[in-house]
Amino acid sequence: MSSSLPPGPRHLLPTLLHWAHDPFGFLRLTAQRYGASFTLPRMAGMRWVVFSRPEHLREILTAPDDVLCAAAAAESGRWLFGNGSLFMLSGAAYLAEYRRVQGCMRGAVTGQINDVIQRVVDEESATWQRGVPMALLPTLQRMTTRVVVHALLGRCPDDVAARLVPAIIDFANSLGVTMFVPALQRGVLVDPVLRRRARVHELLRRELRRRGDAVDPADILDDLRGGDEQALLENVTSLLVAGQETLGKALAWAMYLVLAHPHVHLRLKEELRDAATPGDVVDLPYLAQVCQEALRRASVVPFVPRRALRPFRVGDYEIPVGDTVVGCLYLTHHLPDVFRDPDGFHPERFGDRTFGPFEFLPFGGGVRRCVGWHLALHEMKVLLASLLRAADYRLVERATPRARLGGVTVAPSTGTRVEITAIHPRRRPAIRHCPHHHGGHHAA
Repeated sequence: MSSSLPPGPRHLLPTLLHWAHDPFGFLRLTAQRYGASFTLPRMAGMRWVVFSRPEHLREILTAPDDVLCAAAAAESGRWLFGNGSLFMLSGAAYLAEYRRVQGCMRGAVTGQINDVIQRVVDEESATWQRGVPMALLPTLQRMTTRVVVHALLGRCPDDVAARLVPAIIDFANSLGVTMFVPALQRGVLVDPVLRRRARVHELLRRELRRRGDAVDPADILDDLRGGDEQALLENVTSLLVAGQETLGKALAWAMYLVLAHPHVHLRLKEELRDAATPGDVVDLPYLAQVCQEALRRASVVPFVPRRALRPFRVGDYEIPVGDTVVGCLYLTHHLPDVFRDPDGFHPERFGDRTFGPFEFLPFGGGVRRCVGWHLALHEMKVLLASLLRAADYRLVERATPRARLGGVTVAPSTGTRVEITAIHPRRRPAIRHCPHHHGGHHAA
C-alpha cells in the first residue's frame, strides 16, 4: 500500500484555464492521463485529491462529519451563503436542519405543483416565435425559478413572486467560480454579488413582515420560521438558488440530449401520448429513464468535496489533514466498466439494471445527499414532459456543446439553441401564487 497521493497535473495556470474553458473535457483528459484518481495543483494553500471509483466514493461519502467535513470544504463560500445556510452547517446541527427541511420538501410534491409547472410552461411558451432560433437556458431558468419559488413560498402574492423571480436569477447568474477563491473575495469583485443577495433578502423580509404572526403549517417558508430571522433568510435563499440553478441547467442538458437523439425523442413522445394530465407523467418508466440518463451524462454538479479534519485513507492513499477529498460524480458516471458506452445516450440502461448508490448518484450520497432531490426529480419529469408537449423543436447546434462553468454548476455552453417549428397552446388560467398547496408534509 502506498501513502503518497495519486499523480496529477503539476502546473496550476493551464489546469485552471482548461477547467474554466471546458470542465467536462478537462476531467476526461485528466482521467485518461492519470487514471480514476488524481491530485490537482495546490491553489491558495488548498489541494484537491479527486476520486471517482464507486468504492472510493462510498468511503468518502459515508465518513463521519468530524473526519471529512463538507461544511469545511465549502468554507470559502460562507461569506456568500451565511452561517444560517444548511450548506454551512455540520454535525448534529446539520442533521437536525436537514431532516426538518427534507420533510418540508417532500410535502411540496403534490398535484398542485404539477398544475403550477404546466401553467408556467404554457405562459412561457406562449411568448415563443416559430422559426426564430433561441437559447432555451434563459427560459428554463425563468421557468424553474418560478416553480421553485412556488414550491417554497406557495402563499406569497403574485406581485411578490414577480419581483422575487428575477432577483433570484440575477443573484444566481452573478456567481462565478472566482467567488469561491478567498483571494478574490474583496472590493469590486464581490460588491455586486452582495447587492444582489441583499435584494433577495429584502424581498423575503418584506414577505415575512406581510405574513406577520400568522403561520400556515402547509407552507414551507412558514414551516421553516422560528428563531433567528437572518438565518432563515440565508437558508431560504440558499435553497431557492440551489433549486433553480441545478434544475434549469439539468433541463437544458436533457432537452439537448433528447433532441440530439431522434429515436429517444420519438419513443418519449409516444409514451407521453398516453398521459392525460401532468400528474400522470411522473410514473412513466421511459421518461424516468430519460431523466436519469440525462443526469448521468451531464453532471450539473460534477464534484462533492470534503475537507479532511483528520488523516483519512481512501483506497491506497493517505489523505493529510487540510486537504480536500473530492468525489467526482461526472467521472463516476462515465466509468466504462459500470456504464456501457458511457459517452452515448442510452436511457434504456436504467431499465436493464439497477445501479448502486455509489455508481449513480446525481444528487450526491450519504447524509449530505441533496435535501430536495425528491422534489427536484419530480419537477424535472413534469417540466421535461410539459416542454416536449408544448412545442416541436429543431436543434440548431452545429456540434455538441461543451460544458460551461457557472459557480459550482455546469451548463451547455450554447444554452441549448433550438428553433421552434410548431407551438401547441393550451387554454389554461394564469398561474396564481397565493393559494397554499402543500399538504401533510411532515412525513419522512
